[in-house]
Amino acid sequence: MKKQLDNFTVRLICNEYTHPKFIFKEVTDVNIETDTVLNFIVDEIPPDYRICYQKLFQNNWNIFLNDEEGLHPFNTSSDTVNDDTDPSWSPNGESIVYTQRGDDIYKYDIGSDSLINLTPGFEYNADQPKWTPDGNKIVYHYRKMGSDYTYIMDRNGTDNRKLFDFHTNIFFYDNSYDFIYRKNQSIYKSDIELTKDSLLLDLSSIDGSIIITDFNPIENEILITIARISGIPNCIAKYSFDNNQMDTVLFNETNRVYYNPKFSNDFSTVAFVEIIYNSSITHISKIKNCVKEDLVTLSSSNEWIDFSPLAFSYDDKYLTYSKNIDIQGTHVTWDSYIYAFNLETKREHLIDSGINAKWKP
Repeated sequence: MKKQLDNFTVRLICNEYTHPKFIFKEVTDVNIETDTVLNFIVDEIPPDYRICYQKLFQNNWNIFLNDEEGLHPFNTSSDTVNDDTDPSWSPNGESIVYTQRGDDIYKYDIGSDSLINLTPGFEYNADQPKWTPDGNKIVYHYRKMGSDYTYIMDRNGTDNRKLFDFHTNIFFYDNSYDFIYRKNQSIYKSDIELTKDSLLLDLSSIDGSIIITDFNPIENEILITIARISGIPNCIAKYSFDNNQMDTVLFNETNRVYYNPKFSNDFSTVAFVEIIYNSSITHISKIKNCVKEDLVTLSSSNEWIDFSPLAFSYDDKYLTYSKNIDIQGTHVTWDSYIYAFNLETKREHLIDSGINAKWKP
C-alpha cells in the first residue's frame, strides 16, 4: 500500500540541551509505503540567534542564546555547577564572551560551537568583559587580593595588560582607541595606550550623585542619572563634552525614581525604568523629541523590574527587559523572565526565564 503525501514537512525539534543546527526541510511528493524506510537529506539551517542572556539552569546561572521570538534556547555553558554571568556579543555577532565561575573569561564561538578560556592560569578573578567597537580587544575587571583593576587583552586572550589600578566602566569612541572613564568625582578621556589623560568633567560641579549609564560617541555626550533628593535618582540628563552643557531629559521633584536609562542605537530615544515612589506602580518608558511614553506598566506588589540593563535590538524594533515575580514562602526569592517589547506594534512577548539580555549587533 502506498500513500501520496504533498508538502510533507520533516521537523527536528531542538531543545536547550542540544545544539539546534537543524530546523526544518520541506520535502514534496513523498511516497510512503508500509514497512519501508525513507531516506532523504535534511539541510543544515542554524537558528538566527539574536539574544544572549543569563538563565538559571540546575540552580546556577548559565549563558543562553535564543532567537528574537524566544523559540530556540541553547545553553552555551560547559559548567552547570558554577555561575556564568556578564554575557557580551562581539561586534561582528560571531561570538560572545562571559564570566565563568566568577574567575575566568570565556569566549563562545557560535559557528564552531566551541568554548575557550581567554584567561587560563589567572591566579585571581577576571570578570565583566566588554568588547571594543572593532571587536579586536576586550576590557575587563580584574580582582586580586582585595584590590580592583581595569585590564585589557586581545580578542584571543593574548597581550593581557593593566590599564588602571582601579575598576572603572569604560565607554569607547567609534575608533576603538579613545575612551572615556570615571575616576572618583571626575570623568577623563584617554586611549588604550594611555598616551593622554584629559579631564572632561568635574562631577562635583553638578548638584547630586551621578551615575553614568550610556555614551553617545557621535555627539560626544553621556547619559546620566542624578540623585538630588535623599540619594534617590529623580533626574535623567545628557551632558555634552563638546559644549560643556547639561540637557535635562526628565526631572521630577517629588515621587518619581528613574534608573537604567539607555540610548537607542540611533541615539534618538532614551528608554528607562520609572518607579512611582510609595506605590506598587512601575513603568518602562521612553522619551523621544521631548515626548514621554509609558510602554509597560506593572502594578502588582509582587512584580518588579530587574536591575539588569534595558536593551534595544540592533534595528531598534524591540526593547528587552527582565521582570521578577516574587515566590511566596519563608525565604525571599523570585523568578525572573525576559520580555521583548515591540516598539512598532506596542506588544510584548516572553523570550525565556532569565536576566541581563543582550542583543546581537
